[in-house]
Amino acid sequence: MDGGGLTTAGMVRKAVNNRMWRFMADYDLFLTPTLAVPPFPVHMQGPEIIDGRFVPATSWLGFTYPINMTGQPAATVPAASPRPVCRSGCRSSAAPG
Repeated sequence: MDGGGLTTAGMVRKAVNNRMWRFMADYDLFLTPTLAVPPFPVHMQGPEIIDGRFVPATSWLGFTYPINMTGQPAATVPAASPRPVCRSGCRSSAAPG
């Protein structure tokens, strides 16, 4: 990545942080699934197909890295349910500050 790309990435991250900060101003807690898929075998990098569609290798992390990127406090609690509400766990994120 060159300097321009690094600068753009920093600006995008700041925009995401600001948007999440505004969103969380009205909420104390934000719950999402931890992962976009049920647990998969340990030897796999990640599933190639989600919901019947071929996806990039990191698509199963779709709920995780946006919250990590904003630097909010977060925790994952393992969950099991007959319905796929929280397939592998529920991730709770708190408002910053």
